[in-house]
Amino acid sequence: MAASGNGKRGTGRMTLDAIQALGQARLARLVLAQAERDALFARAVRMELAAKDDSGALAHEIDKRLKTIRRSRGFVEWDKVGPLARELDQLRETILGPLAETSLSQAVDSMKLLLSLAEPVFDRYDDSSGSLGAVFRQGGEDLGGLWARTDVPDVEQLAGDILTLIEGDGYGVFDDLPDAASPALGQTGRAALRRMLLERQAGLTGPERRQFDYKVGWLLPKLADLDGDVDAYIATVDPDRRNTLLNAQVAARLIAQGRAVEALDWIDAPVERSHNEREIADLKLRAFEALGRRDDVQAQRKAIFDRWLDAQALRDWLKALPDFEDVAAERQALDQAMTYDRATSALAFLIAWPDLKRAGKLTRERFEIWKPGPMTFCVLPPRLCLRPIRAGPPCSIADW
Repeated sequence: MAASGNGKRGTGRMTLDAIQALGQARLARLVLAQAERDALFARAVRMELAAKDDSGALAHEIDKRLKTIRRSRGFVEWDKVGPLARELDQLRETILGPLAETSLSQAVDSMKLLLSLAEPVFDRYDDSSGSLGAVFRQGGEDLGGLWARTDVPDVEQLAGDILTLIEGDGYGVFDDLPDAASPALGQTGRAALRRMLLERQAGLTGPERRQFDYKVGWLLPKLADLDGDVDAYIATVDPDRRNTLLNAQVAARLIAQGRAVEALDWIDAPVERSHNEREIADLKLRAFEALGRRDDVQAQRKAIFDRWLDAQALRDWLKALPDFEDVAAERQALDQAMTYDRATSALAFLIAWPDLKRAGKLTRERFEIWKPGPMTFCVLPPRLCLRPIRAGPPCSIADW
């Protein structure tokens, strides 16, 4: 049928005004019809109705659903995880929003109940997508915020609740909970958590003790950082297991606390192997800068450039040279880059500096950098990596 020339076709756009214009009765019928088809939507509607009555009814609906989820049995494959993740996130938002607005204490209790589902849920669901983990991690952050909103939090109770959640967490989703709860805990609460942690550790033996030792190993340093206590952090380092990674972590904290001399002792401590040479080199530079040791700073900048062709280190080194010496020094450094053992790194450095003349010369003299290889495609700029290699002599920078 042809449309009338005077007729006006509606757009059907779902704006707030358009939906409100449908009227209460029609909207109610639409909601009921959708609730009959969608169980998740139906539960959301029940939550809204409960919230309208009182906070106790809403908390009851939330807790009832959470307990039902916890009682469920049977393993669920990864492709069926989505609906549960969406429902848990919806419950989390309801706790954080409507319930917290009417009863903060009930919101805290319901959020703790939601977080207690982590272990049984992960035991049943394949969370390869990470969607469930994201909900629980966000819930931990939300719980910390709810605790911080209470007028006078019981820090002993808070510390006990945190320890309970962390002890039962076999999947690492509550690793950031101490950070989120730190404002509510304060120094007194963190001290209580540290005490409870060590008391719990002392009471365990065998496999349980070994498993708990791992939690102690990351939680004590975290509490020390939250207190800003570098000595407490150092006390957590096992002298028999020191390595460059641990030494670097301690050194960074000492430098931040204005204790650069001690940081150098940790940086220079002998270890069997070094897995983070660059990090150690940067920390050493920071320590020298903090101590005002200008000659050592310059020597370290040059060493970093020599080892890694670091452009910023070279710029800082040149800037600190006496007047009229920087031009010759720059020329010498760029010539040095031409002979760097990894030609692709040298080319990337010269292009970024920029010195296209030397970059072109490098491609002519060291044509092997264009041979296919995994490093070629991750080091060079895309316009260089993706350009096909032509037969014949290598191209110059002007050809790119």
